[in-house]
Amino acid sequence: MRTFRDAGDLATWRDYSTRRDNMKTKLFSIMLALLAVLAVGCGDSNDDVAVVNPGTPGTGGGGSTTTFVRLAHLVPGGANYDIYVNNQLTLNNLTYGQFTDYLALPTNARIRVTVSGNQNVTLLNRTLASQASTYQTLTLTGVPSDIVSNLYTDDVTPDQGVATVRLVNASSGNNSVSLTEDDGSLVVGSVDFPNATNYVQVTPAVYDLQIRDLQDMVLLELPDVEFVAGTNYSVYVAGQDSSNTLGVVVAVDSTTQGVNNGVVVTQ
Repeated sequence: MRTFRDAGDLATWRDYSTRRDNMKTKLFSIMLALLAVLAVGCGDSNDDVAVVNPGTPGTGGGGSTTTFVRLAHLVPGGANYDIYVNNQLTLNNLTYGQFTDYLALPTNARIRVTVSGNQNVTLLNRTLASQASTYQTLTLTGVPSDIVSNLYTDDVTPDQGVATVRLVNASSGNNSVSLTEDDGSLVVGSVDFPNATNYVQVTPAVYDLQIRDLQDMVLLELPDVEFVAGTNYSVYVAGQDSSNTLGVVVAVDSTTQGVNNGVVVTQ
């Protein structure tokens, strides 16, 4: 019923077993063998654009015309993608489930997504129009023939002693979803596509979680999810229930390089 995928130190998940990593800088590690899903970091990025630890949150680290953006490939069945910023190849070979590190970009940067290795096949064009010195995630969602992009503002400032979590509905095929515990207790939600909830505080612990629809039907189960104190999390729901491509990515909202060794759960 469930498939678990682990980025495994910038690698794809290949085994069909579940394990939890005990390192506090990681979310989880669960390995399996269906899709290549969560690789992390910027991959092969252009050194003039990619930024590691791009300034202390709240200090305006990048200047009055700079924003910080990471990209997330959440298109089930989509090709690997190349990302151009202002017509300059910046990231290449983004795979399904991959979150990049934050990039320091102009607030009005033009983003172009192409099929990897073929800049003549443009899948998406977008101008950011972002506020300066903010941290945001640009998601690529939808279906391979119709990619949709959405921009979400991230909270990268840790709240010591507690964990925070929000739910992002990046699933164009589901009107409303909620994040609950396995006994039905609401964690956060519900939220319609393409919106995100506010962050809510949760007690640092290991949870058995579920994604539920508006009729309170369980769409996906997420066992052994650890929320660590002083860490902010975003739970992204992507894909479509009707085509059995629904998936969940739990991402750490942090400027630390390569932090998103997370979990993808699919149907």
